[in-house]
Amino acid sequence: MFKSPQEARDLMKIRFENNEPDAIYFYAITYQTELKVLDNELILNLWTKAYEAGHARAAIDLGDYHRSEHWKNRNTDEDQEIEIIPDITQSYYKTGYERSLKKALEGDNIAMRDISQCYQNGWGVEADEEQTIIWLEKAFKAGNNAAALDLYDIYRWSDLEKSKPYYDWLKANNIPCAPFGKYEF
Repeated sequence: MFKSPQEARDLMKIRFENNEPDAIYFYAITYQTELKVLDNELILNLWTKAYEAGHARAAIDLGDYHRSEHWKNRNTDEDQEIEIIPDITQSYYKTGYERSLKKALEGDNIAMRDISQCYQNGWGVEADEEQTIIWLEKAFKAGNNAAALDLYDIYRWSDLEKSKPYYDWLKANNIPCAPFGKYEF
């Protein structure tokens, strides 16, 4: 692999300069999550650059960004009654879904989970609980650990028996999750 973290950063910089979508997206996520850079304009520019280079998840993140900006600018009670998502948001979600589906069908387990989230939230497709679960199960079987957490969370509310294997797997792999069982309110 790499001889040092610097070697890995140098390679990522070269890939970024070569306009590789994954490298551009990685920079945005690194700034946002690891470096805690709160420069929305920088992150938005990196997501846009990754989107323009063809990155699937960047399209979904841009949809989320525009949806959140839309909600921040709403201020009347009448606006609160009807959810209207701007066309630009739907366009990003649809593109993200289409790009993710292509990657998922090629075996990418991260894209499989992204597809499940599209179905769960109605991002670029009609919301569909059955498709959400189908894609999460595919992602988990393909090695996506986060999909196990998602499946456990879905099933613990609706089918405790189905949630148990995912809970056991999460615990066996030291992945934090909510206690086993349904919540009582």
